[in-house]
Amino acid sequence: MLPFISTLIWQVIVVACLWAFRSELRALLKRILSVKHGQTEVLFQQPSPEALEPSPLASEALEIRDEQGFFTKQGIEKLVKESKYFGTDDNLRDSILVFSTEEQHTWLVATDRRIFFVLDDEKTRLNQRLIQTLIPLEEALPVHTQPESAVAGSFRLGKSAYWYYSYDLLGKPDKAMQRLSVFVNTARNG
Repeated sequence: MLPFISTLIWQVIVVACLWAFRSELRALLKRILSVKHGQTEVLFQQPSPEALEPSPLASEALEIRDEQGFFTKQGIEKLVKESKYFGTDDNLRDSILVFSTEEQHTWLVATDRRIFFVLDDEKTRLNQRLIQTLIPLEEALPVHTQPESAVAGSFRLGKSAYWYYSYDLLGKPDKAMQRLSVFVNTARNG
């Protein structure tokens, strides 16, 4: 009888601790942005809590999406152009895919005045909040990059938040910093 009671007490203590710290555990799990198993690593870019209002194109038909359901370059540019954040005096300069997994794509779209950060995944498409944030073009430099894993690093434009990028798209940190700096400077200089 004593072993049964001691086992039961141990289980009650564990459940009580999990219950008492449930909000902290939930916050911790939300902050875990990567999962690694053997040689496979999956990274997740968390949607911004300040994601901008929906674009009318966020639910448009497949002609601006690829076979996996992600928006194409033309689709991303159209989404940004038709958003309320794209001013009548804005001129689209370029867009670049910076992060790509089976679950998510992250794009930067540059105009002559600002840079849009667009996160394309099932959740942001469902909520029609693909445009996560934007920054004025004059605040986009300097570019900071750092390694995060064997397949991805993170970057920051000016004082913006860090975003993931894929090594196979932009290269290792030094190369990525150079490519992103050229992207920003090209947008600035037309």
